[in-house]
Amino acid sequence: MKSGFTIGGYTFPNKEEYNIAKEDYRLIEYFKKETDLSDPSSVNKLYTRLVYRHTFQTILGYSFLKELQNILVSSNYRPHDQLEPIDVKGFVIQGESLDAIAAERYKELASQYEQKLKKSTIVNTILATTIIIMFIIALKADKTVFTQFEQDMIDKYSAWEEELVEWEERLTEMEKEIQENQE
Repeated sequence: MKSGFTIGGYTFPNKEEYNIAKEDYRLIEYFKKETDLSDPSSVNKLYTRLVYRHTFQTILGYSFLKELQNILVSSNYRPHDQLEPIDVKGFVIQGESLDAIAAERYKELASQYEQKLKKSTIVNTILATTIIIMFIIALKADKTVFTQFEQDMIDKYSAWEEELVEWEERLTEMEKEIQENQE
């Protein structure tokens, strides 16, 4: 878990921003307690007042305003295009605007994806090369391990056959000699 100043599920980088967020959080809790969020009319009045007064200064407040917008739209009280937009121009984190932060984040993501793409391309090239080499070996090689084994077995059995034929010839000669000696 990140250390720092955390409130409402957000961590702030310094005490100053944390204190501003704490005030937004306190206001949100107050409005949630005092306003019937199931009544679209009450939600509309609250939303309109908060937007026009620029009440919130942190992501906590803007998230709450977005929640109110969603309530109004989902209850069909007001269509999204008729709601006052949430002004976040003044929202700043350590001197940077949201646009600058978003642009930086997208650059980081783009850089990460470029690195992943390069790695993926290298791996795919290696795999494709390996497959091509395997096909070349399969086409060029006239004997596999199994055909070599088969040939070795055939050679072994043919050597035995030759020995058996020689033994048979000797036995036949010996039989003839024995028969001649008996006669």
